[in-house]
Amino acid sequence: MKTCKKCGTDKPISQFYVRKDGTARNVCKPCNSSYPRNDLKSNLCQDCGNPSSRNSPRCWGCHSENRRKWRTDKHGYVVSSKKGKHLSQHREVMKAHLGRELLPDENVHHKNGIRDDNRIENLELWSRLQPTGQRVVDKTEWAIAWLKQYAPEVLK
Repeated sequence: MKTCKKCGTDKPISQFYVRKDGTARNVCKPCNSSYPRNDLKSNLCQDCGNPSSRNSPRCWGCHSENRRKWRTDKHGYVVSSKKGKHLSQHREVMKAHLGRELLPDENVHHKNGIRDDNRIENLELWSRLQPTGQRVVDKTEWAIAWLKQYAPEVLK
């Protein structure tokens, strides 16, 4: 019998994980998942700040996201595919920054012109939407709709 340091109950050795050297751990199997492990140092993910293990600078979510095969296409953009869908890294970075999907009329522009520089400081959101025709009424209606979408605080 062995006493679990977590729950304090006496249990048979079979209820404990056994190390390679043949000694039993100090915590029983049911308590093991919630026991703080001294052999794993907790770090923060370099991408999102969530906890990660000492073996990886990224948490599991960011690690699997970064495992995606990014490549540079013939136009100089960093691209990938996911389930047969074409992804542009600069658009993915902007979506994550905004916290929403990009609208069909929105572009992501590289300020310095370097297409593989996808730091958020180098990206800005552009809109291709513009009114058709030149009548003042049409342009005014379009401008109000645009302000409702991008700067609703201006209309208050």
